[in-house]
Amino acid sequence: MLFRSKAKVQMKIDLTKIEISKNPDHSTKIQLFDDIGIVMKYPNPDMLKQLDNVKSDSIQDIFNIIVKCIDYIYDKDEIYYAKETNPKELEEFVSQLTNSQFEQIQKFFSTMPTLTQDIEYNCPVCGAENKLTLSGMSSFF
Repeated sequence: MLFRSKAKVQMKIDLTKIEISKNPDHSTKIQLFDDIGIVMKYPNPDMLKQLDNVKSDSIQDIFNIIVKCIDYIYDKDEIYYAKETNPKELEEFVSQLTNSQFEQIQKFFSTMPTLTQDIEYNCPVCGAENKLTLSGMSSFF
């Protein structure tokens, strides 16, 4: 008979030693057309929680996150700051993107820098040595 324990392990993590993993393919600037692009901003902790709970089939949830993460849209003549633009207009802009353009935005999210920390600990029940990699904000807070 196999015995599995769900022992809880409490540990202290030195937050000053947490590393930031950066993907070399990551960029906040996304070129959508020859002379039109967007610059994204990183989601805040509340938005990150929303991202964790977004269902892949909920287009509205996905659009909301994208719209909140647009810093500005630019063309060859002007910059249009998202904070000065009606959210409905931004949502309409995002809804008109092609699949290829949408994938570029998705790449922004999938390649964002992440917090990572490798930890080692011993199981308090069986004494086994374990290794675990914490990754992302939700692993730490």
